[in-house]
Amino acid sequence: MISNKDLAIDKLKGILVILMILSHIYEYKFFPIKFISNFLTTYINLITFSGFMFCFGYVCYISYINKNIKTNQLRKKLLSNFFKLLIVYYISSIMYLLLVDNNFSIQSILKIILFIKLGMFSEFLLSFAFIYIFILLFYPFFKHINNNKIILLIIISLLSSFIYIPSCNYHLIGVFFSIKKIFSFPIIQYSSFFLIGIYFAKNNIIYNNKIMLISIIGTISYMLYFAINHNLPSRFPPSLFWITGSFFFIYINYLFCKKDKNKNTVLELIGNNSLLCLLISNIIIFITKRISIIFNIQNYNLIINFFLILLCFITIKLFSQKVK
Repeated sequence: MISNKDLAIDKLKGILVILMILSHIYEYKFFPIKFISNFLTTYINLITFSGFMFCFGYVCYISYINKNIKTNQLRKKLLSNFFKLLIVYYISSIMYLLLVDNNFSIQSILKIILFIKLGMFSEFLLSFAFIYIFILLFYPFFKHINNNKIILLIIISLLSSFIYIPSCNYHLIGVFFSIKKIFSFPIIQYSSFFLIGIYFAKNNIIYNNKIMLISIIGTISYMLYFAINHNLPSRFPPSLFWITGSFFFIYINYLFCKKDKNKNTVLELIGNNSLLCLLISNIIIFITKRISIIFNIQNYNLIINFFLILLCFITIKLFSQKVK
């Protein structure tokens, strides 16, 4: 958990965790009204990963970049977090293969372990994991980064959305760079949000007229693209309009969390245990899917799955420390 004055980031992560779980539920058609479910899932897909990257940059600046940490201690912390994310990624991916995928085999598990193929509903975890490696390798650069360099790198990241690899059989590359028709969350293309998070933390940004204007322009550009093309911007690989489309929504949620002075909230608890929450919810959803396959249930019951996800939060409450 980050410092008391920045508990807003825990709350923002809590919102994003809940939205991501809803998105995963939607994949199995739990929502009865198609228009509402399509609108909701588009909004969720637009802001969740980008929002997490923003929070990740914000927290990494406070926890590592802005602190005087000895090299050995820094290496130990970053590698520990890397392997923790990697283990959660493997658990979630293999559980998906075991409970959901019809092509479960030793070969498919080996492909996941060797990163030849990315695990479903878990691929985003690899992006966060390898950012820890980037911080470790380029720590001196991050340590002395100034606002001008951050802005320049944000621009480069946004422009990189115009470039992608046509095809590649080794899906790990998709963790770092866009590959057409591969479901991945490339660090290079999404690093603009990580850098924005660093910028916000470094400059203690809350409300800023210029940033609000930029965020509005970014989201309006997304809406204009949809209005002109009658189709959403590309998500896989992420286009410039897809990336900028979330600017306003993430900023508004950030401001909301900053203004909320309540402590020990449910959002704070969930956000502070976001990795555990996502893992448990994924396993619960996979088990539910398996049960539906066994008993040939075509229409999922939203109420039953609501209580399953509620069980996820209760489990986290029981096994996590009380939020201070």
